[in-house]
Amino acid sequence: MLKKAFFHIISWALLLVTVGVLIGFIILYHLNKDLPDHSTLKNYSPPVLSRVFSSDGRLIGEHAQEKRIFVPYEYIPPKIIHAFLAAEDQNFFYHKGIDVLSIFRAAMTNVMSNGKRPGGASTITQQVARNFFLTNELSLVRKLKEVILAIRIEQVLSKERIIEIYLNQIFLGNRSYGVAAAALRYFNKSLEDLTVPEIAFLAGLPKAPSTYNPKRNPQAAMNRRNWVLERLWKTGLIEEGEFRAFTKHPIELLQRDETENVRADYFQETVRKELIDVFGEDAFYGGGLFIKTSLDTRLQTICNEVFPNALLDLDKKHGWRGAIRNIADVEKDPNNIKHWMEYLHAVNVGCIPEGWRLALVTNLESTKTTLITEEGVGVISMDTMKWAGAPLKNGVPGASIKSPDQALNIGDLIFVSKIKDNQYALQQIPKISGGMVVMDPHTGRVLALTGGFSFQQSQFNRATQAMRQSGSSIKPFVYLTAFERGVKPTDTYVDEPISIHLGQGLGTWTPKNFMNEFKGAMTVRRALETSNNMVTIKLAQKVGMKNVAKVIKKMGIIDKPPIQLALVLGSGETTVYKMTTAFAIIANGGKKITPTVVDWVQDKEGKMLYKHDDRKVDFLRASSWDGKTIPTISDTRTQIVDPAHAYMITSILQGAVENSPAKTAFVPGQILAGKSGTSNDSKDVWYIGYSANLVVGIYLGYDVPQGLGKMATGGWLAAPIFKTFMEKALENEPAIPFQVPSNAKLYRVNKHTGQATLPNDPDAMWEIAWQKDRIFETEEPSETSNESSDKVDSIPADRSGSEPTEQHASHPGIL
Repeated sequence: MLKKAFFHIISWALLLVTVGVLIGFIILYHLNKDLPDHSTLKNYSPPVLSRVFSSDGRLIGEHAQEKRIFVPYEYIPPKIIHAFLAAEDQNFFYHKGIDVLSIFRAAMTNVMSNGKRPGGASTITQQVARNFFLTNELSLVRKLKEVILAIRIEQVLSKERIIEIYLNQIFLGNRSYGVAAAALRYFNKSLEDLTVPEIAFLAGLPKAPSTYNPKRNPQAAMNRRNWVLERLWKTGLIEEGEFRAFTKHPIELLQRDETENVRADYFQETVRKELIDVFGEDAFYGGGLFIKTSLDTRLQTICNEVFPNALLDLDKKHGWRGAIRNIADVEKDPNNIKHWMEYLHAVNVGCIPEGWRLALVTNLESTKTTLITEEGVGVISMDTMKWAGAPLKNGVPGASIKSPDQALNIGDLIFVSKIKDNQYALQQIPKISGGMVVMDPHTGRVLALTGGFSFQQSQFNRATQAMRQSGSSIKPFVYLTAFERGVKPTDTYVDEPISIHLGQGLGTWTPKNFMNEFKGAMTVRRALETSNNMVTIKLAQKVGMKNVAKVIKKMGIIDKPPIQLALVLGSGETTVYKMTTAFAIIANGGKKITPTVVDWVQDKEGKMLYKHDDRKVDFLRASSWDGKTIPTISDTRTQIVDPAHAYMITSILQGAVENSPAKTAFVPGQILAGKSGTSNDSKDVWYIGYSANLVVGIYLGYDVPQGLGKMATGGWLAAPIFKTFMEKALENEPAIPFQVPSNAKLYRVNKHTGQATLPNDPDAMWEIAWQKDRIFETEEPSETSNESSDKVDSIPADRSGSEPTEQHASHPGIL
């Protein structure tokens, strides 16, 4: 009987085991069928952030969906590996993917957890499996899959490779993936420079990066950090004394040093768009590209200072547009300083410009305004806010105010900037905007760029995207067309009223000069220097509008220029980016250039993917070098404008700078050329100017075009920005003359008649003749033939035909 009972028990046990095994095999079969291919980890290549650098190697931006810097295992400091293992998987180097003892310990803890969220016992290998192939779903099926994948991963990858993948893949908060990116994000340090407490902080983050964020939950972050330090002590990695000392260290987050970063938001956005067009979004945001740009940090810093300040000054001339809003309760309780400081901290008004603060007006007196900022009580002196009169009306600004209550009310929420101590200045975000481009004329490299007052306020890049009427800044290319078809700077035309019949039913067009004045006979040089409309139209009629349009297209200003006479006075639309490029071609002597913000791009392994400068260098063998011959670099630029014709334009625009009565673009001690532009109704104003090695383009206007005020011109508004920029950019730099090309000759002419003259003529000046096939079209009088054959490398600063101290005749205007 006992034997029979024992036999039944054994039979049932075997049956149960068999069924269990069969069920296990069925479960494993179904789980295996749905498991992803873990062998893909052999070729693990995570998305890595792309980094953008200036021409001098300073970081200006990082781009990534997941901010990650990949670091191979051999370059990860052992102390970091030990810390993460102590916090996450102390038996990592001893188990085969799962840690049975840890699973049992976690199970017992979960039984005692009274219904709380169960804790895990996942090894680092299991975390790798989950992060790459599974979800965070809490289920037995997911856990079983995780276990199976972990075991298989251990069979195909070494422990070193697994920990390398883990430390480069793990999310550590603040959009940081991997320990290298997190070290920079939290402490602005490389891995080898991290202290033990900093490493412990990072090692404590994988469990819950948001929970242990030191800004959001400082005490929780401290407790977690100290727990990791305790694990390091108990596993013998640090001494007890070190543990006690380290736990007293505060968690000090360090932002990246401002001297390492350069603010170039619009420039960086231009880089981003250009490279996404070339490489695509996946490569740009995850390819770990190393991007060397053309940005000159010194020039960009000057641009960041000069351009926004100019917009602020110009906007203030148009009056005060009012407070952001009014908080009526302030008048009831103006002395509750703490309450209003808390309000200012919490209120949302969008982006606040750098260096500005929000303030609430609490009291108005005849000589000052009392206000509250987040820093406490402050004042605005009446002397600093006289500009805050009524806004521009019919092109005329309102009168200056005489007391603060003419502009402000108690309870007004306003922007202010700090002057010193508790003294502030009233500010408003300018409605007037614009763009500025600084370019190397020889290469097309964009050295600095800004597209508005603040990128945070508006991402619209007015340097590259704002299509605006060019005004008179287009005229040099009309004159270039004329020079290419035989017109000379000395030719004379009559400045007189013109009426042009536009065709049947279209009426008559009667253009005017800016001041509606007519000067009679003048040379072509004088006409361009003074931006004369009538002579410009006559030249266009002489050479033909189709030819003018071809030149404008060739120079890259307008893709499809309209064949209309109004085009020569600036009715066509373009961007300051394109216009600056066109002037750069004139400045470099007529060589075609392609503007670029990128010098070169390498992938994460250092392979060159793109290079803007494709010139070839003729290298010399050291064994055969004579010590004197210099390697040559081939010039691959296409000559699209005759050098003599380009120089004629430069010479005339140099005169426009030097002989303007207001000197709005003139920089003493420097040799500059430039041209202003003003569109209809003064809606858009321009100035494009250059030295021998630097071209600067400036456009100003409203985003929704409207007049900038009566008598507003590029010469009065944009040229001073050019002047201020060049004063700073060329400070301590020697004046470099514009070089006379080999196919041009200088000869003396009378500046009024344009006729060749003798050296003793008091109105003599240097003029340019074009040499075609080495034969000069213009010769001086025979009495000076010996002198005229002398080689002149550059025009003197005043281009006088007698002594350099003579000055050119002044100009009637600065359009």
